[in-house]
Amino acid sequence: MQDAIAPERLAALAEIRATLRAGQQTLADWREGPLAVSAVPGAGKSTGMAAGAAIAIVRHQLNAHRQLVLVTFTRSAAANLKAKVQRYLRDLQFPLNSFVVYTLHGLALTIATRNPDLS
Repeated sequence: MQDAIAPERLAALAEIRATLRAGQQTLADWREGPLAVSAVPGAGKSTGMAAGAAIAIVRHQLNAHRQLVLVTFTRSAAANLKAKVQRYLRDLQFPLNSFVVYTLHGLALTIATRNPDLS
């Protein structure tokens, strides 16, 4: 899908990736499927995840109908992650409705309330 991305946007994605440390770049290189990130506080998880999320959103041309789902443990981590992804997407001039951020409990509640017959 990278063929459809404008060259200047590809350059901006490369710049974002270049600001990350090696371990964070692994997050930025994620292509598909589940991904779990575990590290000590202050290790740069949210920065790496936010950069990786923004890169994936642009790379896969995600939108309101096909979103990336990010899940964290705490509300403060979710708010922090959401703000960082939004900042990257604004800089890339990309729509902000291409992802959602939940806590584990918030995601479970959303699934249960949207599918009461299954819960």
